Amino acid sequence: MASSLPPVVRHLPSDAEIRELLADQIDVQHKSVGMVVGIITPEGRRVVAHGSTSRHGGHAVGGDTAFEIASVTKVFTSLLLVEMVERGEVALDDPLARFLPADVHVPQRKGRHITLVDLATHTSGLPPQPPDLLGLDDPIARTYSLEQLYSSLSSYRLTRDIGSEWEYGNLDMALLGHALARRAGTDYETLLRARITGPLGLSRTSTVGASLGPNVAVSHDSDLHPTDRLAMGALAPAGAMLSSANDLLTLLGACLGIIPSPVAPALQAMLQTRRSMQPPLLTMMRRYGRVMLRMVFSRRLRSRTSRVFSRVEQALGWYVLGRGSEEMVVHDGAGPSCAASIAYDATARAGVVVLTNAGITVQDISRHVLWRDSPLARVRKQVTLNSGVLDRYVGTYQSPASPLFEILRDGDRLFIRVPYMAKLPFRAESEHDFYVSELQWEFVFDWDGRGRVREMLFGARRGQPMLPLQKR
Repeated sequence: MASSLPPVVRHLPSDAEIRELLADQIDVQHKSVGMVVGIITPEGRRVVAHGSTSRHGGHAVGGDTAFEIASVTKVFTSLLLVEMVERGEVALDDPLARFLPADVHVPQRKGRHITLVDLATHTSGLPPQPPDLLGLDDPIARTYSLEQLYSSLSSYRLTRDIGSEWEYGNLDMALLGHALARRAGTDYETLLRARITGPLGLSRTSTVGASLGPNVAVSHDSDLHPTDRLAMGALAPAGAMLSSANDLLTLLGACLGIIPSPVAPALQAMLQTRRSMQPPLLTMMRRYGRVMLRMVFSRRLRSRTSRVFSRVEQALGWYVLGRGSEEMVVHDGAGPSCAASIAYDATARAGVVVLTNAGITVQDISRHVLWRDSPLARVRKQVTLNSGVLDRYVGTYQSPASPLFEILRDGDRLFIRVPYMAKLPFRAESEHDFYVSELQWEFVFDWDGRGRVREMLFGARRGQPMLPLQKR
């Protein structure tokens, strides 16, 4: 999206600095097998890559290497929505039910229908995943069908008002993608190619990996072992896409008005609709008042790091991070097998792409490259705990303000089942401090005088207070 404000001068890192950063991420911290960083400004684009497409027998990654981009797919699905709005084919406030088969029941609440904009802003009131799908590692995920998706939707009953609260998830975007495809009389991939990737010239972007040829990065888990790609089934419009740094730089160039594009009006309109990502304060206090007061006044629960952004809003397909008059527009993707992040600053007219073929999030890198005062994730050193103490942590943990987390033991390792996502390694820095490298989440255990776990503190985002979770 081009800006009418005078450009902000930002000193983006040089190629040599980015190369050094990537070498540290891969060769020293062992956080990936191959990574690519791309930058676009009015002066042109540049791509810096380091590492390989595979830990075993791969070749060098580069600007045209296709990577899984996970939830960055949601940007494309939302762009499809706005493009069809611009054509007059749909309206943001059209009810979802209008575009689904007649025998599919779309839940309502208090006479209000779920609309397309509710889906695009994650305020539909629907759960993050279909209730019959445990997570991305569920054995049924790969073959999860559209019929199963519709059946799950039809049997769900809303527990909160439509449009009242934000909750990020895959179900909203999957339903949006299929509704738009039905309106156009085609399938999601064909519609995407006809309306978005084709007009933009994105030849390395698709939900069909086999169509991209041999230059596709092999996916790896956070232990850097080769692994299967994300299994999305009917949830494909929420996270099944692959793309390259060069293609995503073209998308960002169109957002910034650097590259002329027929979808430019739709790209500009994506930021015009915004919804808050925080429930009303009175609602929060009524539901979680005791927890919130503990988080505010307890020194132990306060954030360990300073905040770079003072606000965050949900636009159509993008998050808008702000401080004062400055804004960074972002979307990240993360999964057990991959991570991706794209970000742009319209007033600085600069965009950044970061892609990796390992399941460790890279959003800290994209923000740091674009705004240098946004820090990189701190270096963590994993330690091995005595196997005799591991069972202390096993159990389920929850607070009134959070979903349920489950800590599991598998031999001499601990794992955490992240709600709606997957079972992921639970790594120790000490007997009290743990982290999930896939998501940059951190956890701190509080013990009683007899050495028993009393609660687990959870920190999901830099600069936010930690949330206390009680062991059940």
